[in-house]
Amino acid sequence: MLPKPVACDTSLLSYFVHGGIFHILQVLFAGRLYVPPTVAAEAGRTPVVWEAVAGALRDGWLLRAHLSPEELAAAVRVRQNYGLDDGEAEAVALAARRGMVLIGDERPGRAAATSLGVLVTGSMGVLYKAVETGALTVDEADTAISRMRSARQWLPVQRYQDVKAFVDANPLRADWLKNL
Repeated sequence: MLPKPVACDTSLLSYFVHGGIFHILQVLFAGRLYVPPTVAAEAGRTPVVWEAVAGALRDGWLLRAHLSPEELAAAVRVRQNYGLDDGEAEAVALAARRGMVLIGDERPGRAAATSLGVLVTGSMGVLYKAVETGALTVDEADTAISRMRSARQWLPVQRYQDVKAFVDANPLRADWLKNL
């Protein structure tokens, strides 16, 4: 079975750029990672993030999702019903309407996605996948976490072992993330 396409909100892009590991998204998700229009616009608010995102869009491994009128209407409903910002609502609606996995870090967005039947993980789930599949070493992951925290990115972990312990406590989730 082919891996599912993935929709993301701005946090994944920002975390991985600030962590110095944006290239890992290409390794893991080339040709199946989609950003909705508002997420791309939000990335543009931070020059260093926009530079990476614009290059990935230009190179074609990161894909800009063009939302249909029905998907835009769904995003409005998601924003209104769950109190999400526009980019997050678009990412949730996109994932729900197209059967994608969502990578998002905000609790309300994750809850909205789950209630709509969307499989969801966060940036740290992607970091877990990167290490467990050999795309990053544990030391590289720890360095990335340190860089993210230094750039004032909010993270619930201090080091990779915190991520691994959390995910490994649920073996089904660990397997799902490795195969994401």
